[in-house]
Amino acid sequence: MLASDPDREGEAIAWHVSELMKAEGLLKSKKLKVSRVTFNEITRTSVLQAMQLPRDISLTLVNAYLARRALDHLIGFALSPVLWRKLPGSRSAGRVQSAALRLVCERENEIEEFTSHEYWTMEAFACCEGQMGLSNLFRIRPTYYDGKKIEQFSLSSDSAKLLSDQLMGAKLKVSNVKKSIRRRNPLPPYMTSTLQQDAQTKLGFGAVRTMTVCVLFHLSQILEHLLTVLSDILHQFI
Repeated sequence: MLASDPDREGEAIAWHVSELMKAEGLLKSKKLKVSRVTFNEITRTSVLQAMQLPRDISLTLVNAYLARRALDHLIGFALSPVLWRKLPGSRSAGRVQSAALRLVCERENEIEEFTSHEYWTMEAFACCEGQMGLSNLFRIRPTYYDGKKIEQFSLSSDSAKLLSDQLMGAKLKVSNVKKSIRRRNPLPPYMTSTLQQDAQTKLGFGAVRTMTVCVLFHLSQILEHLLTVLSDILHQFI
C-alpha cells in the first residue's frame, strides 16, 4: 500500500513508485497489487480506517500533476530567461505568481483611479407599542424612499436628513410577514489541522497550546468518568 500525501503531488509520487516497481519486475506475481491509501492525520484511528479503504491510483490526479508540471516548465523555466533579458532587474515568471501579479496590478490601478463619492446609509431603532426599553429595541433599515429603492448612492445629504426627520418618532406598521425554512448543514468534525487553524484564528492559540488544551480536556473527561464509576461502586456498598 502506498500512503503518500493526499493531494495530486502525493498521487504522482505513488504513481511513480508503482511504475518503478513494474519496471524493476517487482509486480510479476498476480498476488501483488499496488493500492493507494490516504489519511489526513497520523493517528492510530485514521491510519487503520485508511487501511480498510484501499483504492486504485487516481490517474485524474496524476494527469493534473503532469499538467501543472508542464505549465511550470512552459511558463516558469521558459519565460523567466526572456523576462530577465527584456526587463533587467525583474525576478521571474511563474504559473501562479504571474497571474497573481496581474490581479494585484489591476487592483492597484483601480485604487489609484478611484474617485470618492459621498453616500449615506440609514438605520433606525424601533420597539412595539407599550414596550419601551433598550432590551425591546430592534433595528430596521429603510429599503425604499419616495417610491424608489434605496441604492448605495441614491441618498444625498438633504434626502438623508429628510428621511431621518420622518423616521424620528414615527409610528410604524407591519404590513407583511414572510416565513421561510432554511436548511444549513452542520460543519464537518474537526481534524487536527482544522482544529489548530480555528484555534489560531479565533483564539490566538499556537499549535502546542491547542494540543495541550485537547489533552487536558481528554484527561478531564477520563477522570470524570472514573469518578462516576467509583461513586456508583461506593453507593452499592453503603
